[in-house]
Amino acid sequence: MKYNKKSIDVQCTTGQTNQTSDYVEVFQIAIKTSQHKLRVKIHCDNLARQGYARIERWDGTKWQSVYAIKGENMKSKASYVRDCGPHYFQADHDRLLKAAVEVLS
Repeated sequence: MKYNKKSIDVQCTTGQTNQTSDYVEVFQIAIKTSQHKLRVKIHCDNLARQGYARIERWDGTKWQSVYAIKGENMKSKASYVRDCGPHYFQADHDRLLKAAVEVLS
C-alpha cells in the first residue's frame, strides 16, 4: 500500500536510570485519498510486560487506538539504553505503521 508521510514532531527520552525509553512521533499521512493525523507511542521498560507500542489516530477530539503491540512482543528493549535515537525504535515503528495503513485503507 502506498502512502505519503510528513513528520510533525518526534521526541525520544531515556529515563534517569536508563531502564526506560520512550519514543513519540506525530505525523500526517495520506492513504489513498484520505488524510490522517497519527501518533506513534513506544515505551520500553526493563520489565517487558510494562512496555507497549501503539499507534493512534486523531479523530478531531481525541486520540483513538488503531493498533498496539504488547511489551513482550516488541523488538525494542530498554535494558541499559543510552542511545535513544529514532533508529532504536525502527522495527516496532515500521510494524505499527504497516498495521495502521492496512486498517485505515
